[in-house]
Amino acid sequence: MTDLEGKPVSLSRFCRKTRFLNFWATWCGPCVSEMGSLKSFPAVQDQIVFLAVSNESPALIKSYLKNKFSFNFAHLDVTYLDVYVVSLPTTMLIDGKGNW
Repeated sequence: MTDLEGKPVSLSRFCRKTRFLNFWATWCGPCVSEMGSLKSFPAVQDQIVFLAVSNESPALIKSYLKNKFSFNFAHLDVTYLDVYVVSLPTTMLIDGKGNW
């Protein structure tokens, strides 16, 4: 997984914080709606790391976003199935101890 600039992103970088992973795509209407609702959680953003993950190209993700959201975005360089995501949107919550 990389950020939109191509730098590696590791979930261990955010250890001891709750991680909210949202697997999404630009073509997925429910994904976009769900991401819009996440904007209403600014009060907990210092306690939870929000990471929106897509396997679409970083350029497509950047052009789609146009500064709409303030949380982190990542590019998944494998298929969704490789990380056990079978439908979109899929959300995974990982606590500070690494428990799913």
